[in-house]
Amino acid sequence: MVFDAPNPSVPGEWFVLYINARTGLIDQVHARITASFLRHDIWMGKWLDYRDCNGLKKERRREFHSADDDGTASHPMTQSPN
Repeated sequence: MVFDAPNPSVPGEWFVLYINARTGLIDQVHARITASFLRHDIWMGKWLDYRDCNGLKKERRREFHSADDDGTASHPMTQSPN
């Protein structure tokens, strides 16, 4: 997905969603995030521990990593609580 910048309802210019073919759930997201307070603008997110929430699948935890131009992630920068 590519969005025209600036778009106040979208926190970045582009997003690549990786869907698990077996489960149909989001596995990873690569994105160019355009927040002025971030030191890096390319990020990779990993969705973890899906659970059922009133018939919808909701991830319980996420990890975010800064990434280089090739999408190679560095060490985990943030992790959502369990």
